[in-house]
Amino acid sequence: MPTFFFVRIKGTHQPKKILIKLYTNDSYKKLYVNLLKLLIDDNSVFTETWLVVPNHSAKQWLQKSLARDLGICTQIKFIMPLSFNWEILKNVAESNSSINVFSNDVIRWQIYQLINDSEEFGALRKESALENFNLSEKIAQTLLKYNDERPELINDWDNGLFQLKKDQEWQADMWIILLTILKEKSPIQLLQKFNPATDFKQKPNKIILFATEQLTTIQKDTILKLADYQDIHLLLTNPSPNEYWFDIKPSATIARDKLFNTELAYLDNIGNSLLANLAYNKMAIFDAFLNHDIDLSMSFQQQKQQSSLLGSIKQDIFELSENPKHCPVDNSIKIHSCHNCLREVEIIKDEILDVLNNNHDLNPEDIIVVSPDINDYVYAIKEVFNDADEVATSSIPFHIDRVQLADNNYIT
Repeated sequence: MPTFFFVRIKGTHQPKKILIKLYTNDSYKKLYVNLLKLLIDDNSVFTETWLVVPNHSAKQWLQKSLARDLGICTQIKFIMPLSFNWEILKNVAESNSSINVFSNDVIRWQIYQLINDSEEFGALRKESALENFNLSEKIAQTLLKYNDERPELINDWDNGLFQLKKDQEWQADMWIILLTILKEKSPIQLLQKFNPATDFKQKPNKIILFATEQLTTIQKDTILKLADYQDIHLLLTNPSPNEYWFDIKPSATIARDKLFNTELAYLDNIGNSLLANLAYNKMAIFDAFLNHDIDLSMSFQQQKQQSSLLGSIKQDIFELSENPKHCPVDNSIKIHSCHNCLREVEIIKDEILDVLNNNHDLNPEDIIVVSPDINDYVYAIKEVFNDADEVATSSIPFHIDRVQLADNNYIT
């Protein structure tokens, strides 16, 4: 059984009490146990609990799991990370819209209209409507990413300060025109204006962020500001809970640091290189919140000796080492070389069917297939998993998350 420690982490530069409670564990299933305890303890049937989840697949899994374990899944409002910010900042928005006007779904259509109708952006116009739409979507993603990751740039644009190259000035012009069309201030201005004591009117019973491993700068700032007034529970996985690994760096970063700063030449890459290369987003989240006054619940655990190749890699990450004590050769990790996307998906389906056939306790909703860009595989997935000739014998229910609108069949 894991041992839990509750630690008070105090920042030196934060005068106010911040009500953030951070729970960590080494697996999502163990985090789910923490979630159950939070929902059961001091839960009111008259007030909502906000549950922020990373994607729609996680939402569906949690809805089924909570309904199974609690008997009913009610008074829980599931919110996506991007919608979470608007749920809070809409209280100071001038438009009073219940729809997030600063979402890709809204912004791309406004940009599409500007490209088609405005002579100012005529140079961006393509030959076909589909090309214009795809371009509009990419521009919308870029402008919204500026808001998320470069708030200082958007703040300068809002205040009329433009320090851009001549071929980039159109971006600032388009952003200012979009704010005029939407009749709204930018998310940066809304956050600056937001006062949680008077503007946060929803007053949920709890706000819980479950396994949201990627938070943008503006989302972190919103959480920290809201935490002056409302308890916020963060549930995050920690692949190496017994070790401090938040300052490890990839070998390439260390080599670059040594090259430009000879004082760092003595540093070595101590830790697990796989964790150092793949856990940047998780490091950024921990760094953002551990520098403030929070309650930290950590679970120190003993990892059982693993008997598979995948388990051996997980053991190395858990112990923050790169010297595996046991490295068996098995099929827990497979590498397939395929000639196209369709063949990749066909092999994935065969592997899923094999796993489900050999493990009757496993359900389709327990399986996640990840890809660098799922939009490259949409047509292949629909063709393979909706094969009419195999529906009766090998049908697997599936859901494709984060699909771009331009990849849907109704856009022509």
